[in-house]
Amino acid sequence: MRALHVALIVNLALLVGAGWGYAWWGRRVERLETELREARGQADQLARELAARPSGSDGGVVQEWRVRGIVRAVVPGLNVIVISHEDIPGYMPAMTMGFRLASPDIPQNVRAGDAVRFTLRGTPPNDVMLTAIQPE
Repeated sequence: MRALHVALIVNLALLVGAGWGYAWWGRRVERLETELREARGQADQLARELAARPSGSDGGVVQEWRVRGIVRAVVPGLNVIVISHEDIPGYMPAMTMGFRLASPDIPQNVRAGDAVRFTLRGTPPNDVMLTAIQPE
């Protein structure tokens, strides 16, 4: 008879635990779905604003920035270098990101972990390339 009571209590505990877990994860999923809807709405709004801009509204002005950072990776097959960089005034905040290289020969004198100074050149936001890099 005691084994039956123990089995009943264990099953009841598992049922309560599973129900609590399901309720907790369900609330979490609802919050994530809400955040996803908001993010998609913001992305749609940005896409509409970008589409509404007249062609060449950035003036086609080529800009250039000289920035400091730390090389995280060089990806020669993709012609990309990944750098943790400081703020780029008027372009982007400090972050780690990959930059397209203007030439595959550019990163020959740097390796992952090197502190560097590099030059970005192009028309923001989508046509910017790393044109020069040198160890610091």
